[in-house]
Amino acid sequence: MNSLTGVQKQVYSIADFLFDADNHYELDNNPVAHLRQRMYFGYVQDDWKVTDKLTLNLGLRYEFATPQYERDNKLSNFLPSAAALIYASSGSLFQRALIHPDYHNLAPRIGLAYQITPKTVIRSGYGISYVQFNRLGGENLLAYNGPMVKAATSS
Repeated sequence: MNSLTGVQKQVYSIADFLFDADNHYELDNNPVAHLRQRMYFGYVQDDWKVTDKLTLNLGLRYEFATPQYERDNKLSNFLPSAAALIYASSGSLFQRALIHPDYHNLAPRIGLAYQITPKTVIRSGYGISYVQFNRLGGENLLAYNGPMVKAATSS
């Protein structure tokens, strides 16, 4: 029975490190994922001269990016309602990516230009955009879920 406290475990871990005595080791099978993603964007804008000095720029942008999917359907995800893993398969975008795509990414744009003097104009703008990329690292990629990645551990 192990009755060490958290602080004692940390001290022993540091000592193990200093004496090159590993107390835990993990190895995985170094998976290779051939991820794919498609992106489609459209934009419309028009300018309205409200007064001699004020111009409005109004626009609308549409963004659609597929969820990432894998060339050989080597993705898995946990389905809590069934307490089971689901696997990617050929077919619809959801069946390949295991994530429902978002088709509702409309992004308004507004800008204005105000002429203070004939040589001085103040411009301003605002727009919404959507992040369509995963961050660096693999912790959010479904290709790094089991059984595609197999880990072996020893103490």
